Formats: sequence, structure tokens, C-alpha cells
Amino acid sequence: MHGGITMPAKRKVPKPRKKERPTLPPQARAERQGLNLQEAKARYEQIRLQFIQTELELAATLVDLAKSSRDPQAAERRTARAEEAYDSAIHFLGQRGVSPEVRREMQTRVKEVRAAIDSLFQEPPAGERRPDGVMPASSPR
Repeated sequence: MHGGITMPAKRKVPKPRKKERPTLPPQARAERQGLNLQEAKARYEQIRLQFIQTELELAATLVDLAKSSRDPQAAERRTARAEEAYDSAIHFLGQRGVSPEVRREMQTRVKEVRAAIDSLFQEPPAGERRPDGVMPASSPR
């Protein structure tokens, strides 16, 4: 009660429900966007291959950053992220629909990136630091 006036109890107003749109089959979605299904599939393939290439380039860049890092923890994080980017590229490259020619073409880059990642785990020559900042033991003479 405020100054002799009784306030009415607040009433909860139900929120309006969202209209659920029916899920359209791929052919209908593509047609709605002005594409036929074949064009949509080709566009999807193009985008997927660009994504794979981008992930491989990201992995290679992270390897380079890990190698040049003076901070062992930063090198470790970059190495882990390089592995994630590589794994992502492999995942999408392994999906159905990638033509054998494209797969062969991409395999060269995949092998290069894998070798670069693996090189992070190899011992450098005596006197050089590993990416994690650890100096290898000097070789016995």
C-alpha cells in the first residue's frame, strides 16, 4: 500500500511463441536462393576446399611461430593450435565428395604441414634451443 492506494498485483504476460519454420529439403533451399542443387553442391565444395587450405596454412604459420618463440609456454600453445588446425583440415579432407584429383593435390601440402609439426618434437642440434625453450643435452665427445 502506497499512501492509501492499493496497487494491483502484477500479472505475468505470456511471451509470444516463435513461429517454427518448416525445414526445407536441400533442393528447395537451394532453389529459394536462386541456385540449383548442382550449383549449391559445387559452391559447397569450393568453400570446403578453401577452408581446408586455410587450416593447413594456419597450421604452417603456427609452426613457424612456435619455432621462433622464446617463451616455452607460447611455443607449446602454438604447437597445440597447429595440431588442431591440421586435424581440422584432415577431418574435412576425409569427408565424402572430395574428388580423387583434389585429394592427391592436397596430400602434398598435408604431408609438408605434418612434417613441419613433427619437426617441433625433434631434438635440434646441440647448442640450439627446442621450441619449448629446453636446451638439449650436449652430445658426448
